Amino acid sequence: MSKKTRQSFQVRSYEVDINSKIRLNALWNYMLETAWNNAAELGASVLDLHELGISWVLSRLKLTIHHYPNHQDEVYVESWPSGFAKFFVYRDFRIYNSNHELIAEATSTWVVFDLASRKLTSLPDQFKSLLSYEEEEALPRANGKMADLDDAELLKRFNARWSDVDNNRHVNNGAIVQWISETMTDGRLGSTLSELDIIFKKECRYGDEIYSKVQFKKNYSYHSLELKGGQLAAQAILKHI
Repeated sequence: MSKKTRQSFQVRSYEVDINSKIRLNALWNYMLETAWNNAAELGASVLDLHELGISWVLSRLKLTIHHYPNHQDEVYVESWPSGFAKFFVYRDFRIYNSNHELIAEATSTWVVFDLASRKLTSLPDQFKSLLSYEEEEALPRANGKMADLDDAELLKRFNARWSDVDNNRHVNNGAIVQWISETMTDGRLGSTLSELDIIFKKECRYGDEIYSKVQFKKNYSYHSLELKGGQLAAQAILKHI
């Protein structure tokens, strides 16, 4: 039995940038929607875990984009579970255009956390057989730490809005990706992103003040998101072409 889900999307007018190319957050949402549906088909969705007082949270995602689809293009997203450890569950993605050409691929790491204590917990045994899957990984799994920023060149402040909060009662990872995308100098706002590696360190809640910092080195940008008290919420490295 295949444990892979394939879902189609059409790029909408409100999902494209000034060049009529899909925005990063729209592509991100396609991936997360497919992941949700795949987990639901396997009986391991957020709602299934909520019944046990636990849930999924994204810990890390590494994405490579080869080509950006245009407005009204058809996009096909595949997602499947690709393994697990005690605290970590791995999920991969491949994204194709209507000509069946690979346009993006990603690998991600998820953790299970207790909804009451907000602390990590191990994956219950009943889900392990549902999520086991043997297939070549879309990308090598991201690992290793990211260095702290030496000197931020740009700083922006964001407030976590009610519309940013998902059914885990914290800021959705898509909003965090959007905050990172917004922290750019004018000269880089229109640059094309080819790679993204992001680590989610601490959950953000409604009303939190978030400070997004960035440092540029050649064709890379290094990002950190911090809560008002200085706690690190997320780190990311973006490659621009």
